[in-house]
Amino acid sequence: MEPGRPQKKCDLVMKGGVTSGVVYPRAITQMSREYQFVSIGGTSAGAIAAAVCAAGEYARAGGKLDAFEEVDKLPGWLGALSPDHRHSHLFHLFQPQRKLAALYSVAVAGLGKSGFMKLLAVAVQALRGFPLSALLGLLPGAIVLWLVSSEPSLPAYWVGVVLALFLLVTGPTLTVGLSMLRQASLLPRNQWGICSGTTEEPKSSSPALVPWLSKYLDDLAGKPNGEPLAFGDLEARDIHLETK
Repeated sequence: MEPGRPQKKCDLVMKGGVTSGVVYPRAITQMSREYQFVSIGGTSAGAIAAAVCAAGEYARAGGKLDAFEEVDKLPGWLGALSPDHRHSHLFHLFQPQRKLAALYSVAVAGLGKSGFMKLLAVAVQALRGFPLSALLGLLPGAIVLWLVSSEPSLPAYWVGVVLALFLLVTGPTLTVGLSMLRQASLLPRNQWGICSGTTEEPKSSSPALVPWLSKYLDDLAGKPNGEPLAFGDLEARDIHLETK
């Protein structure tokens, strides 16, 4: 047995779920104090956690005995504010493709909110995400309001005002909704996904999931000179990893 590694061995399989994925690193760290991991598997977010676990065990098998202490810090980093000081690092790991960015912004606008405030945030972001459609939808109501306001003495004045307000609400709802549906029609051509996993903005200070995870695993494993951690490397140290 390598010095510093636990004698007891265990296998570990982790299911998917973003919440579970945040919990897994510290659970793995606790288990690593009693066991060395041999066969590791996972699906979805559990697959990412499984890869992190395998990289940590690879590093420990190579003599980096504090590797799992680095894993223990991962939830803290994920929850910390990113360089934009508005969202967490975890939020920025998921970056929408440019042609679906407006739809994505509406989908995440209600995060962290509830009730009326959630509905309001989604509505406001829909208008901001599709401004031309919103302006087009406001046009009929604005025209009716302008016409009736120019002749306030008309018998049908208040009927016109009510009609104008109705159009000012339903018009943008209809035009923005149609624009969102049109953008959503692109999903089948993007393998039903909004985020590709790659960094969409070249000058972004926050990497997306794929480049961040690749670098994190290589650094955790202690691979030199930017070499990638491969399945063959793991097998060479009797670590078996399967992900889906």
